[in-house]
Amino acid sequence: MNARRGVPLPLVLVVALSLAAVSAPSAGASARRAGGDAAPLGPARADATVSLTLVLRFPGSDALAAYLAAQRLQAAPAPLTPAQIGERFGIPSARLDAVTARLEQAGIRVTQRYDQRTALLAAGSVRDVERLFQVRLEDYRDRDGIRYRAPSRSPRIPSDLTDAVSDVEGLNTRPVFAPASAPGQTGGGSSATFVTPQQLNQIYDANPLAQAGIDGSGETIAVASLATLHGEEFSDWAAHFKTSTQPSRTISIAPPALRFGQRGWSASDSDEVALDLEMTRALAPKATILDYTTENDGEGLERVINQVVQDRRATIVSISYGNCEPERGAAAINGYENAFMAAQAAGVDVFAASGDSGPYDCNDSSHTNDLRQAVNYPASSAYVTSVGGTTLSNQGGDLHETAWQEPAALAGTGGGRSEFVPRPAWQLAQVVRQGGSTRLVPDVAGPASPDFNLLIADFQSGHVVLQTGGGTSAAAPFWAGLTALIKQYVRGREPSFPDGSVSAMLYQIANTPALYPAAFHDVTTGGNQVFTASSGWDFLTGLGTPNISGLAKAFDTLVHAARS
Repeated sequence: MNARRGVPLPLVLVVALSLAAVSAPSAGASARRAGGDAAPLGPARADATVSLTLVLRFPGSDALAAYLAAQRLQAAPAPLTPAQIGERFGIPSARLDAVTARLEQAGIRVTQRYDQRTALLAAGSVRDVERLFQVRLEDYRDRDGIRYRAPSRSPRIPSDLTDAVSDVEGLNTRPVFAPASAPGQTGGGSSATFVTPQQLNQIYDANPLAQAGIDGSGETIAVASLATLHGEEFSDWAAHFKTSTQPSRTISIAPPALRFGQRGWSASDSDEVALDLEMTRALAPKATILDYTTENDGEGLERVINQVVQDRRATIVSISYGNCEPERGAAAINGYENAFMAAQAAGVDVFAASGDSGPYDCNDSSHTNDLRQAVNYPASSAYVTSVGGTTLSNQGGDLHETAWQEPAALAGTGGGRSEFVPRPAWQLAQVVRQGGSTRLVPDVAGPASPDFNLLIADFQSGHVVLQTGGGTSAAAPFWAGLTALIKQYVRGREPSFPDGSVSAMLYQIANTPALYPAAFHDVTTGGNQVFTASSGWDFLTGLGTPNISGLAKAFDTLVHAARS
């Protein structure tokens, strides 16, 4: 195993919040994990409202990709505004006006036009939606009693819209994306090691930054949430650790995520939101956190990314959800890639969990015998930093780190080769040293084992309890939070930070022998059914885990050198 250099074992923290019990309605697991035995209930009510996401064709995608590649060679790449992206690379404004008018003639009301022109949000009755897209919408009930709607067939886009609209989402309301989280141990357990935010920062060498006043101030992080909190989890956790008590704002995007008290709301899904907010806050105690929530359907994450770009507030996004590439399919991934590419052009750095099923990302709790080698999307996006996971353990009084893989289980850090996404130029061949032409996952790693991780607050059985967080969805917000520290540090020393360039800069650091050893902890032990950790980049932990203060200095060195 690999020891974290000079880091003593932190104190074990075992605590429990004393809160009054709150009566909770019965709520089953999310529909995505309910299996395939849903019962048909008949046609959807004709006057019921359907919320749609219309994915727009993006004629300038190749040109924007070339623009981003050229920008990476500049000393200070300038982000584009959403309007500039739309005007230069999206469909013409007049055509978009005509599409809006055509939809409204069919009874479909456009509710959101994004300036970057990657998608439209719309709403209409079941009757009008069925007529326009030649489908029949049926209601179903899953084995947990949760109702959802699904189409009888794939929608047919009218011929006079096919030049502008590439896909229609929202017809199927069964959840698609699964959180990449692993259940932890509660505060009263004896088999897990619990760490505080202060101890987590000590382990990963963020204390020198904290002593210099670097705490995330002035930086804004968006958290993508496909569920909602019960209510008090984050505020109780923040009060317990004496840090900021609330995200600056919760932003709900239509169709909204289920809330506590609604049929189908799941405490286990709300745990994901709590983990993401709390891990982000643990690393960046004074950063602004925006919690973007929306329904967990096929376009939920794209809606979040589009809204983040439109709002022009956050330069960092954390995503702990994903879907294996074969289930997403090439067409859907292509649409998503345009949204993520626009985000990078707007100066937004996105971190996505690589998944928790090792090399078999399709092998989750709804497909337990699917052993195809597959990776998680959006972690495999060419415009996202993919985050794998590690296990921390005590070895002779020091902390050691190995690639995360649960014993005798398929659970472990996701990684492998993309089936659909070409390898980005910034994933340098001299660093990765793997053949093939497609995207490789992950790029970096963070703490993922639920047996040794940050103590978080979750809502369980009518109470808020403290337990460890786990999975690569602990590692993704970990990286989002530490990136806020890095950006604040560099901005305090240089005229600007090249927002949107973090992925490329990580590989530049790895390709610089004078920078890499102090910036990264190279995890070289551990393995799963297919891959083994090794020196340098590997399919389990990517470039490794961060030495945060050293990584901040490496970023500062690169930015300063580029401007010299």
